[in-house]
Amino acid sequence: MASDKRPPITLACETCKRRNYVTTKNKSKKTHHILVIHVQNSPGVLNRIADLHEHCQALADKIAAFGFIDLPPIAQYHPPAEGVEETYADWRSKQKGEYPLQLYTIHYHRRSHSVFDNIQQLREAFPQEFIMNPIDAEARDIVHGDQVLIASKHGQVVRPVSVSPLMMPGVCTLPEGAWVERDDESGIDFAGATNSLNGTHLTGQGEEPWNTCVVQVEKWTGDPIDPDAQWPQRVIFDVPEDFIVGGGTRNE
Repeated sequence: MASDKRPPITLACETCKRRNYVTTKNKSKKTHHILVIHVQNSPGVLNRIADLHEHCQALADKIAAFGFIDLPPIAQYHPPAEGVEETYADWRSKQKGEYPLQLYTIHYHRRSHSVFDNIQQLREAFPQEFIMNPIDAEARDIVHGDQVLIASKHGQVVRPVSVSPLMMPGVCTLPEGAWVERDDESGIDFAGATNSLNGTHLTGQGEEPWNTCVVQVEKWTGDPIDPDAQWPQRVIFDVPEDFIVGGGTRNE
C-alpha cells in the first residue's frame, strides 16, 4: 500500500505573513490546507494564550484534586476500571481471576431508573433477571430459571437467571434501578440493585462505577426467594384517599 505521508513543507517567513494558510499536495494528489497562526508582533494574541494557559492549569488542578485517573491529551485506549481486563488474573496468559465475568448495567422496561419499581404489574412483567451466556452458565451447572448469587468485591445479590446466547461469553448484565432489599445479617441484596455490586470509585474515563464491575456467579443454595411481584408493595409516600391529581382533596 502506497504511503500517504505528506512531504515536509518549507516556506519563507514572508509567505506565511501574507496568508493564513499554506497548500500542499501528497503523492495521492490530495490537497491539504494547513492553518498558520501568527503571533509575532501580536501582543493581544500572546496575552490571550497566556490567559488560556493559566485558566486551563487552574481547572486541571481542580479536577486532579478529585482523584481522577490521569489521562493523556492524545486519544488512546486505557483499560476501564473493573473492565474486561480485570476479569483476568494474568492478562497475557488469559488466566481468569477471582471475578471472571464482566457485568454491565442496562436500562429496563420495568422502570425509569428507579422510578415505578414498586408497580406490581411491571414487577410481574419484568422480573429483574440476571442474564448470562449458556457457556458460562453450563460451566457453573446453572440452567435457565435458577436463582443465582452474583458477587463482586463490593457486595452480593441474588436473582433469577435468564440464560441467553445473545449475551457474549464472559459478559453478563443486570438491569439498573432496583430498590434495595438487603438482609442485614448476610449483607445480601435480594432485590438485585446494581449499586450493591458496583464500587464508589470515580475514574474520569467516560465510564463510572455504576456502568461496569467484575463478578463471580454461582447457583444460590439458600432459601428460594419469591418472585418480585409477590413481595408486599413498598409505598414511600402516603397519599390521602380523597387526593385529587393536580392538587387538593375531594373534601375541599
